[in-house]
Amino acid sequence: MHPVVFEIGPITIYSYGLMLSLAFALAVLTAFLNARRHGVDPWLFVDMALLLFLAGLLGSRLLYVALNWDDYAGRPLWTILATWEGGVSFYGAILGGFLAAVWFTRRRGLRLAPIADAVAPGLALAAAVGRIGCFLNGCCYGVPTSGILGVFTRFAPGLRHPTQLYESFAYFLVFGFLLWWQKKRARAPGQLFVLFVGAYLVGRYVVEFFRDDGHRFYPWLSLTQAASLVIAAVAVAAYVWLGRRHRAETAAPRASRAPE
Repeated sequence: MHPVVFEIGPITIYSYGLMLSLAFALAVLTAFLNARRHGVDPWLFVDMALLLFLAGLLGSRLLYVALNWDDYAGRPLWTILATWEGGVSFYGAILGGFLAAVWFTRRRGLRLAPIADAVAPGLALAAAVGRIGCFLNGCCYGVPTSGILGVFTRFAPGLRHPTQLYESFAYFLVFGFLLWWQKKRARAPGQLFVLFVGAYLVGRYVVEFFRDDGHRFYPWLSLTQAASLVIAAVAVAAYVWLGRRHRAETAAPRASRAPE
């Protein structure tokens, strides 16, 4: 673990915050380079960057604090926003960024679906890099293990599964898969983003079996896994619905041109 990268006088650079910043920068860069494939102006993501960063950071922290309220009740208010100490929820980041994107696109009169598709691979890359920050910080650790992959963390005793690295590896695979899939398959607008959500959930669901998570409905099912199952069902339904709507929309113009 390396929670602190370096210190210069009163300035401390934390590895967690540094990796989160790098993750966001890579997400924006990936969306910028991927934009034209989806018919989106690349500079739109530069305009949206600050808004999405603030909304995603706020959403990720607030959801994490809400799910771990017992750890924050009675503490000073500023600790709720102390993201450099670790503790964010990627679900919250996606939700906060999504709501901000909905507001932004409606204000500009833009279509949300192609914008979401353009940013989807970047979100997978950001999740992969962000989990490396978790590993360096020592948070989001796994259950005890005696295997050769076990690592120490400053937040719990004994050797632990490096679940942060498990997740990071999974999301790098999702990133590569999305880049490949968008080149090889015909798709309806919005389906690539929904596919990202589904693939992310699969990775998170599997890793949860090795993660030390006290929020469990049953010994084998965590709160995160339960939420993943619900969201995955919604994602599958959305994927099917987007495909059917797209086929109906593309078939309608052909039907109108058919000879009488």
